[in-house]
Amino acid sequence: MTTLRSAAEGRRIVAYVLNNPVKAGWVTSWNQWPHTYWNPDHQ
Repeated sequence: MTTLRSAAEGRRIVAYVLNNPVKAGWVTSWNQWPHTYWNPDHQ
């Protein structure tokens, strides 16, 4: 089990997960990836 050390680290991890398909060249924007769910109400 991994523990987040800070809110900044949590944001970094979320950004990494969302942008991974973009970095791989499969899509040009993270929201084009059909397997990503991001609730717009969650900040």
